[in-house]
Amino acid sequence: MLIQIKLKMNIVKKYISYSKDNSIKIISSSEFEVINNKTSSVETIDNVSLNSRFIDKNNDKNIKLGYICNWKQQCGISTYSKFVFDDLKELVDDYKIFSEYKFKDVEENDDDVIYCWKRGEQLKTLLDEIKKYNPNVLLLQHEWGIFSKAGIFMSFITELKRLNIPIIVVLHSVYDHLDKTVPLSVLDNIIVHSNEAKLSLQKHFKGNVFVIPHGCPEPKEYQEIWNIFQVPYVIFGFGFGFKYKGIDVAIDAIKYLKDTDAKFKDILYIYVCSESDTNKGIHDNYYDMLSEKVEKEGLENNIILIRGYLEDNMLDTYLKTVKMVIFPYIQDANNSVFGSSGAIKIAMSYNIPIIASKSHMFDDIEGYVPRTLDYKELAEEIDKIFSDSNYREKVINDSHTYIKNNSWKITAQRYLDCINEVKNN
Repeated sequence: MLIQIKLKMNIVKKYISYSKDNSIKIISSSEFEVINNKTSSVETIDNVSLNSRFIDKNNDKNIKLGYICNWKQQCGISTYSKFVFDDLKELVDDYKIFSEYKFKDVEENDDDVIYCWKRGEQLKTLLDEIKKYNPNVLLLQHEWGIFSKAGIFMSFITELKRLNIPIIVVLHSVYDHLDKTVPLSVLDNIIVHSNEAKLSLQKHFKGNVFVIPHGCPEPKEYQEIWNIFQVPYVIFGFGFGFKYKGIDVAIDAIKYLKDTDAKFKDILYIYVCSESDTNKGIHDNYYDMLSEKVEKEGLENNIILIRGYLEDNMLDTYLKTVKMVIFPYIQDANNSVFGSSGAIKIAMSYNIPIIASKSHMFDDIEGYVPRTLDYKELAEEIDKIFSDSNYREKVINDSHTYIKNNSWKITAQRYLDCINEVKNN
């Protein structure tokens, strides 16, 4: 097939290949071997570089994407949403972001963002804005705390179906129990982050389930900041102050190490408890409980708890300074939650060892990061990494292998493949 662009000036022929979404890559200025009948030529005067994308704008399969999320808020779902979109927007033809209203007044000059809905309230304005934009596919970044009222969510999805707009919902948390799965019965297409989440979901859900691992930043190249803490064993953790984060497990591990090995007498563990505007009471209670535990165990010189949102520049400083990052999340056997951690992916991009727990939140990185069951296993893993330099390097290299295979750019391409499969079926 020869696609011609009619121009009055001199015409240059380029040879191309087609992908599933009918996007085209200019790959050569001379003929090449035809593979699976997916190559052809295009005549264009445009100064296109080799391996650049060329879109046939007359094709009725172009992507006009509506993207529903909580844009630029201080939470992991919002951070994830932006990282995905920054690369995905380069792969679609047109887009519009439909965001939850801002919690705080922040400067936002992006004309592509429409703030038009609020959690826990009716989504009529969101529906009206979607009708006005008229996308040919919708992508919704979901979390149960954001779309907390099942009736409102189910009604919204049902109305979208009447518009014949295919919608893909990204489930950042998959629960085993039915009260968290019944509202999903109206959905046809779901993205989850691990195979374990997919298997759990398919117990109750009969639609399409796609697995897209959580995206990762590129490995950092940097010089380690001078050890401002002035002790050789500095361990770090960060995230919202929820009980499932398992900081009490970390405290028990630090006490165990200090009590059983003299070299750890000055070990230092720092946890930054981020706060959410929607859950301050929960954070207050957990922080108070942790503070009391530190004092009771006599670990005031070994454990520092810091409250407040961790800005990117401060997180970068910590990760260039500390010697290890741990994520001792607790897995509740009676309330299994399958998801993925964005925080651990950020930490993995630095040149430091990472330890995770057996929580289902880390199923996606099984085999790439050490995972421990309880405080004693955590303490033993910390000791092993600090005592064996070869093992330490292996732990770092394994985590870097994972993030290189799951960069945000690769993640966006996986989203595109999913969108095309749903849109074109």
